[in-house]
Amino acid sequence: MKTIESVVIIPFITATLCILSLYSCTKGTPTNNKTTTSTVRYCDTAHCHGAATCDTISQSCLCAPSTGYEGPNCDIEIRRKFLSTYVGPERCAVTGQATDSVRITASSANILAITISGLGSRSPISAIVSGTTRGLDTFTIPHQTISLSGGGTELIYGSGGISGSNQSLTLNFYEGQSLIHNCTFEGDR
Repeated sequence: MKTIESVVIIPFITATLCILSLYSCTKGTPTNNKTTTSTVRYCDTAHCHGAATCDTISQSCLCAPSTGYEGPNCDIEIRRKFLSTYVGPERCAVTGQATDSVRITASSANILAITISGLGSRSPISAIVSGTTRGLDTFTIPHQTISLSGGGTELIYGSGGISGSNQSLTLNFYEGQSLIHNCTFEGDR
């Protein structure tokens, strides 16, 4: 006599474990002495892109931030959320305040690189998307020498990020060799 355990519960548990890749599933019957083993794995059918890894336990793609991609399948560029034009005030400790229209575009340098232009009289500034910290998507402006439209050059470095539903951009950067000449830009899309 077959019990409910042998007819319903055990096959259900075995099938569930097979799907979760925690159990090796076999097909065949003891009478023909031919069994085949096949394991059904989420990661066999997942579409994780780039250098993403597939996690069989959480059944999701795990994106490595250094690849420059995010999303359920790790196929969306992280820097895409920055690409836009932002309008707002630039405030500098030494030179005062001006209204700027700052444009962020994708750089061809690498998948995490962006270019910031329209910040006062400065030539375009290179930056690298760093990731997400406390809900703020951030980037770093590495030390670099840029040209000024009136002639001359200056050293610039700093950081920035976007936050909020209207995607506000905040830049904090330093010009020259000291922290005394710092500037901020806060603009909205």
